[in-house]
Amino acid sequence: MSATVTVGSTTSSDVLSSFSSLGYSTWKFDAPWNDYADTSPEIGLIDPDICGPGSDIISCSYSNPAGYTTMSGTSMATPHLAGCMALLLDVNPYLSPAQVDSILEVTSLDLGATGKDNYYGAGRVDVYQAALAAQAVGTETNTNLAVQGFETILSSISPNPVNSQASFSLYLPVSGTADVAVFDVSGRTVSTIHTGDIASGSHMFNWTVPEHIGNGMYFVRAITSNGTKVSRMTLIR
Repeated sequence: MSATVTVGSTTSSDVLSSFSSLGYSTWKFDAPWNDYADTSPEIGLIDPDICGPGSDIISCSYSNPAGYTTMSGTSMATPHLAGCMALLLDVNPYLSPAQVDSILEVTSLDLGATGKDNYYGAGRVDVYQAALAAQAVGTETNTNLAVQGFETILSSISPNPVNSQASFSLYLPVSGTADVAVFDVSGRTVSTIHTGDIASGSHMFNWTVPEHIGNGMYFVRAITSNGTKVSRMTLIR
């Protein structure tokens, strides 16, 4: 996995900016890289990885050192992502580049087609959720679910590290819908645990690790009608 993050641009309405570059990107004719071994045939590498605000952004004016202007472009979106990365490293200075990338993608607001696509990538960055996830990496010690106000709450994974089965709880203050899935560090969905309607209250999930999934760090993400939550786990067989 490379340490490069490609960035697209969205408007204030969370719509893809007209100038934002689209994927896919393929290296299949460029030895020795060719394409990543885990991509589907003829698809190549999904781009962009993630989007940030890039349309009508207030910025410094090069023609007036004391003033400001409004500018648009992926050159406006990219600094948003750079700032988000700096914030994550301030929250948790021990994050690796791959972890920073994964946290940003997994916690983003999914836009466009479900999952990562060649328009919005993983979605529009959600720095608040990303910061919460960064704070949790390497620090989860409590596997119990404590209801705190009227929030969606996703517990830590138990046991962690995981060998063959992972258990966790999801609390919803009101009935609605929930999409619960497991993602790898590249932001790809490796397993869907639940999708559809879900009642209010606490729900226990027991996820059996598929045989084809290898060792490494993974994220459980729960997207509900009352918010998005993420919890980390490490798989060691």
